[in-house]
Amino acid sequence: MQSLDPRPVIDSLRSQLATHDKRIVFLIGAGASSAVKENGSTTSPLVPSVSGLTDVCKQAVNKVGKEQAAAWSGLEAECKSTHGKCDIEVMLSRLRMKLDAMSPTDSLLGLSRDKIEGMERTITGTIAVTVSPKAELVPDRFAHHDLGTWIATTPRKFPVEIFTTNYDLLIERALEDQRVPTFDGFVGSHRAFFSPDSLYKSDFAPGRSWTRLWKVHGSVNWKWENIFGKRRIVRSEPVITGEMILPTHHKYDESRKQPYLTLLERLRRVIEEDDTLLITCGYSFNDEHINSVMFEALAGRPRTHVVSLQFEDVAQDSHLDKAALTIRNLVAVGPNAGIVGGKRVTWAVPDSTEDIADEAIVIAKSGDKPPKTQVLLGDFVKLCTFLANLSVR
Repeated sequence: MQSLDPRPVIDSLRSQLATHDKRIVFLIGAGASSAVKENGSTTSPLVPSVSGLTDVCKQAVNKVGKEQAAAWSGLEAECKSTHGKCDIEVMLSRLRMKLDAMSPTDSLLGLSRDKIEGMERTITGTIAVTVSPKAELVPDRFAHHDLGTWIATTPRKFPVEIFTTNYDLLIERALEDQRVPTFDGFVGSHRAFFSPDSLYKSDFAPGRSWTRLWKVHGSVNWKWENIFGKRRIVRSEPVITGEMILPTHHKYDESRKQPYLTLLERLRRVIEEDDTLLITCGYSFNDEHINSVMFEALAGRPRTHVVSLQFEDVAQDSHLDKAALTIRNLVAVGPNAGIVGGKRVTWAVPDSTEDIADEAIVIAKSGDKPPKTQVLLGDFVKLCTFLANLSVR
């Protein structure tokens, strides 16, 4: 594997982020929320990672009873066999597929339909409670505030768009604290309702000074309401039922108005705009639908670029690894190695005579020969510091 100086990669990223007429998009995954620590702690994440959330849900289901514990084990084995991995989002999607196929008298995983529905409610309720931490655990300031600082201090030709797979409200809270006007596809001031047209038609959405926030997997503050005999999705206070967690299974009168499909289509449209820069952080590339949209759009748009910032080095044969080796405008950046221009590389700064440390790169001369070079931006906290520093240069 050849070595590559990461500084030109980082300098290019800095330059693009500083360009006022560049279309900038973020895809933020669970790693961003788990990077925030509980108030007064340096180790306990405020919101668990996907693996941590999976463990919490498993414990909650097991507490319901032996039948449910056995059903969880069976579902877990199915997911590992079919998908090669098992996390709570894969399991929840598969559980809902079973529900869609069941009649009232059917039995699956050793459970009746009623008990399968109860298992689903246990999982979504557990997720909703777990990603809605108590107020005293939320620090006054966290990394997302630095993201808000950068957005608030940088005038742009196009609005910044943030896609996130997270259910929690950390981004919303930070942007509001930083007085960043934000539009999330909901319209209204009493019981704001989801408006698909606002994602398709520019004259239905606020102007470029409003940041767009698209919650692809749903949110703890979305819920169903019946208004004048019609069901609609509204944004409200957080609800502990988690009824709009990962809302891929819900059936609507018009399938194009499903939030999940509508938000995926928005992602496709943004990537297909020439000269777009999409930065991912905390996203593990485990959502096959998002991956498909991203990779297909990239393959036909050579002037669109994706920079994927990873907390750990990219595993060989992973979804990201396979894509970055064939799609040259997809750059993967791990702490010790990356994929640039379709080639795997390790980071190394040649002829460095002194230690270098900033919010993006660390080069340590002492003890390592050759000196160890690390890129830090896969850590969401470091990325937000990097962005905040851009706003004062």
